[in-house]
Amino acid sequence: MSDTDDRPLRQLSKRLSWALRHAAAELGLLIDPEGFVAIDDLIKALGSDRPMTRAQIAEVVTALAPEKQRFEIRDGWIRANYGHSLATRIEHPNRPPPPLLFHGTSLAALPAIKLDGLRPMNRQYVHLCTDPDLATQVGARHGPPVLLRVNAAAAHRAHVPFYCANPHFWLADEWFSPDGVPGVAVPFYLAHKKLMALERRMMFEVEGGNKAECLMLLRHELGHAVDHAYRLSRRRLWRETFGSPSQPYPEYYRPNPRSHRFVQHLDGWYAQAHPFEDFAETFAVWLTPRNNWRRQYKGWPALKKLEAIDRMLKSVAETPPPVR
Repeated sequence: MSDTDDRPLRQLSKRLSWALRHAAAELGLLIDPEGFVAIDDLIKALGSDRPMTRAQIAEVVTALAPEKQRFEIRDGWIRANYGHSLATRIEHPNRPPPPLLFHGTSLAALPAIKLDGLRPMNRQYVHLCTDPDLATQVGARHGPPVLLRVNAAAAHRAHVPFYCANPHFWLADEWFSPDGVPGVAVPFYLAHKKLMALERRMMFEVEGGNKAECLMLLRHELGHAVDHAYRLSRRRLWRETFGSPSQPYPEYYRPNPRSHRFVQHLDGWYAQAHPFEDFAETFAVWLTPRNNWRRQYKGWPALKKLEAIDRMLKSVAETPPPVR
């Protein structure tokens, strides 16, 4: 292939390099832990003014200086193998891990793992997660999946370092904040428009599918996370204000829509479900920007709950959380 003949491919290669190495976030592309981007999403993101096809992308990868291995295609996904803007190692804090973690891999990779153990290979870290379903999904992308259980507690005692890439937020199958954990699980389907469309088709709704609702749910779950981080529910003021946190969650509850003893935030008067939810809903109202909650709830018994949260949070504002 002459220099003149391969000029269109070289121009296409430059566009791919720009998108995959430097502009993926700007283009709204979802990047997996190994740096791969879905080819269909990439084609759509690069626009229709100079459209490209899967065949053209494959030709760039296989025909244009293949010995340099600028790009790699795997199962409908593509990545740039080098030259990223983040050329240096991404540093994460070294922290004690949860007792059990999971790693998803393929059946083909299992013999090498049994021989040499888990290794980062061409990544900076070995990626582990707390959700076995999510780990299985990651492993399935490379063939028949294998789920590995990692005794993280024993490894930590043996001085194996664990680095927390995102200690407070992760993807799961629904909104929640685990008991005692200062973090928030966000539904996986919110990570991509195609997943949101699938969720709407299967479940007839997308919880948190628009910005306003997403922020409302996020503020609610952050209430739980802050509660866990500072162990606020152990305080006398918390219990005197919201009730006993040890009471069991009811299978169902019958809210009183006219009650002024609770704030009104999420649908279903969710603050009335349980003391923990009462705290989280009250926290969400307190946290909402440009919300004059003192005026909004003037004359309501719920105002005392908002004032209690205000006092509790001011008391810990300059204090590192005991649970991280």
